[in-house]
Amino acid sequence: MNPEHLKRILSRHELYILTGGKKGEAADLRYTDLRCARLRSANLQGADLTCADLRHADLSRAKLDSADLHNADLNHADLSRAKLENADLHNADLNHADLTYANLEFADLRNTNFSNADLTGANFSNADLTWTNFSRANLTNVNFSNANLSNTDFSNANLTGAKMDNLP
Repeated sequence: MNPEHLKRILSRHELYILTGGKKGEAADLRYTDLRCARLRSANLQGADLTCADLRHADLSRAKLDSADLHNADLNHADLSRAKLENADLHNADLNHADLTYANLEFADLRNTNFSNADLTGANFSNADLTWTNFSRANLTNVNFSNANLSNTDFSNANLTGAKMDNLP
């Protein structure tokens, strides 16, 4: 996508958020090629990024609360300290992604691939992680309190200091 076009979409989305939907328009980035995009600290709350290609994108510190990222390709993406509360990431691919200290509370992460990802200090409390793949992931000091971990794959993952209180 042309950087100027993306900038216009993000500007209209910001206005949409600031005015409670009265002005601007919600970002529709479905199926968009955003490989290597620099979206650091971008406000994409509620944006539709279904099936977007975000490989190697910089989404560090981005606000993605309630965003739709299902089936998105986030291989090698930087989502460190990103806010993904209530986000829909089911069937997303986050292989080798950086999600250090990301907030994924109440997120839909069913059947998501986090293999080889760095999730140090991430918050997955109350998230649905059914059938999620954490193989070979770094889960040091991750918070899984009240998360649904049914059929989750933790093979060869580092779970040092992981909090798993009140699991269903």
